[in-house]
Amino acid sequence: MQKTITPIDNTVYVEREYHSDKIEQTIDNSMKAQKTWAELEIKERVKLLANFVEDFLSKGELISEELSRQVGRPISQAASELNGFKILRFLHACAISLILFSPTHIVVG
Repeated sequence: MQKTITPIDNTVYVEREYHSDKIEQTIDNSMKAQKTWAELEIKERVKLLANFVEDFLSKGELISEELSRQVGRPISQAASELNGFKILRFLHACAISLILFSPTHIVVG
């Protein structure tokens, strides 16, 4: 049994049974998906990731609560954490990848 203890008050937040067959199936599926992912153009990858991030951030209230309960971050700081994820991490990573993986990128060195 997997237990998540919340750092807010050290109580059990959630308990889940391990399903090793499901874990193995998920690993197998992810290995297959990675091959398909590797074949996508970088612009298509960025588009798919942008859709994921927008969907993720549309659940801001739920994500903020989960972040607070599982990590112990005060709920008042969760919104800035999500904005930082989008602006500082995701958008920056996408911009860099579009530059680095463009066909006209030249490495000097």
